[in-house]
Amino acid sequence: MPFSHAFVPRKLRPGRILPQMENTPVSIRLSNEVVSYFRATGKGWQTRVDEVLEEWMAARHSV
Repeated sequence: MPFSHAFVPRKLRPGRILPQMENTPVSIRLSNEVVSYFRATGKGWQTRVDEVLEEWMAARHSV
């Protein structure tokens, strides 16, 4: 086998395209009561916490 055939380029398999991150990862301390409540709502509980905070901001901004 010729040397040039030893390094045949492999087909590239398309990987998963990662979405651009719109959120900023943070560490925040919340009361056990708040965390328990939102976790009990099931998958997506962190998104719901974010939605509640956005609603709070909107209510404060309109004042």
